[in-house]
Amino acid sequence: GDEQRPDESTGPEAAADGQPLTADEFDRAADELRDLLDQSVTAAERRLFELRTAAADDARILGALGDGGLLPPSPDVLATVEYLGEQGIPALPGWRYLAQAVDP
Repeated sequence: GDEQRPDESTGPEAAADGQPLTADEFDRAADELRDLLDQSVTAAERRLFELRTAAADDARILGALGDGGLLPPSPDVLATVEYLGEQGIPALPGWRYLAQAVDP
C-alpha cells in the first residue's frame, strides 16, 4: 500500500518537502541532530532512573507487606532506626513497635 509510517514525514530525518535529508543537509544539521540525540538520551536515562527507583520502592513495600503485613517505614525512619542501633539504643519503626506492643 501507500501507507506512510509517522516517522517518514516528520522529524529531523525529513526535509520540509517530506523527502529524506540529503548528505549535505544531514551534514548541515549534524550539530542540531547530535544535540537532539543527547537530549533524548538524557531524558531516557532520567526516566529509567525514575522507573528503577519506583520499582525499588515497590519491591520494598511488597517485601514489607509479606513480612508481617505492615507498611514499611520510610527511608528516613529506617536511617534513624539504624543510626540509633549503631549508638546502642534499641529502636523500632512505629508500625512495628505498635504491632509488638499492643494486643490486637
